[in-house]
Amino acid sequence: MTDRGAALDCPDPEHCPVGELGDDFAFTATELTTNDPWWRCCDSTWGYDEFNPGNGDTRFAPFADEYDNPVPTSYLAADRTAALLETVFHDIHQSTDRIIYEADLRRMNLCASLAPTSALLMDLRDGALGELGVDRRALISTPAEHYPCTRRVAREIYLRHPNVQGVIWHSRQAELIQAMPVEVVILFGDRYPSGRGGWQRVGFGSIALIEGAGRVLVDEIASMLGAVVIPVGGV
Repeated sequence: MTDRGAALDCPDPEHCPVGELGDDFAFTATELTTNDPWWRCCDSTWGYDEFNPGNGDTRFAPFADEYDNPVPTSYLAADRTAALLETVFHDIHQSTDRIIYEADLRRMNLCASLAPTSALLMDLRDGALGELGVDRRALISTPAEHYPCTRRVAREIYLRHPNVQGVIWHSRQAELIQAMPVEVVILFGDRYPSGRGGWQRVGFGSIALIEGAGRVLVDEIASMLGAVVIPVGGV
């Protein structure tokens, strides 16, 4: 296995909140909507509609396919707050120090765009999890230290269902800022037919998070979370 594929080992097996998918795990299908904009917060290294080639440390990515190749992915959210909660603020949790580093904002952009085509998604939203008998806290609301475990679940879904092009769930927004659940999606780039320029940007296009309207939004969310943004050179 490569480092990406190997990074699925639980750091604390004795107290791991994430369970394995049993053989009787039932697949619930839904489709990606194409009429409403999806928000994406991404590293400016890639274009607004390019897939991450397999870097990072998030809840459902990166992971490798059956041939040990990294699966490219793209995180989307139904609103801009959820997009930031799943990226810039993804390490913020009830039990963590609530700190964001300004240096990490320098390379981040936020944009809204329309999906060029629908996609078949594994439904892990709250209602679907309830029907499957899966506790949200065992998959969607786990602390960041157990991302290797939730990535392992994502890989199981990917391998078991070759027709699935991504996963949809409800963001941690409900827990963190007491808001209504918001949909979040991860698309598998090797299965979703989308080339560069295929997504139609809407609204203001792309904005940086280090300054202007993007920074205002970051500061607003940090305030709601009780988080502190540490400036470059700060302590």
